[in-house]
Amino acid sequence: MSNSNLYRKSVGAFLINKNKQVLIAKRLLFKNSWQLPQGGIEEGETPSYAVLRELLEEIGTNNVEILTETPPFRYDLTKELQSAFNYKHIGQEIIWFGMLFKGKDHEINLNYSDHPEFSEWRWEDPKNIIHLIVNFKKNMYKQLLQHMVDNKII
Repeated sequence: MSNSNLYRKSVGAFLINKNKQVLIAKRLLFKNSWQLPQGGIEEGETPSYAVLRELLEEIGTNNVEILTETPPFRYDLTKELQSAFNYKHIGQEIIWFGMLFKGKDHEINLNYSDHPEFSEWRWEDPKNIIHLIVNFKKNMYKQLLQHMVDNKII
């Protein structure tokens, strides 16, 4: 596997509401594991198309306006997670999109797809999300938050 293929190409949604709170969701399969919506870029997709598809699959709506896009940020998975899931990548390289949610909360439906990924969601103050994220993603989330501050998203 070439060095560029060591990381799964992915997208993520930094989705804020009109109060500048960010949507955070609790993983279904991992106890107390919170994160922002994210997922892989499929063959032939642009990152902006992939993030809208992922939002629809994961939270049941993509009623959003894209405000900003980050350069790719990376994180490495723990060796335990790589082994447990027989994961062929050492981590993910994620292009994040700062987005404004244009809908109403009732549009968010974690059971929209046949394979839900989250058990619950909430709007959270962006400065609090670092404390909710698993350790191996914290550095990437710090970069993400700084990008959103620098671009006046939050």
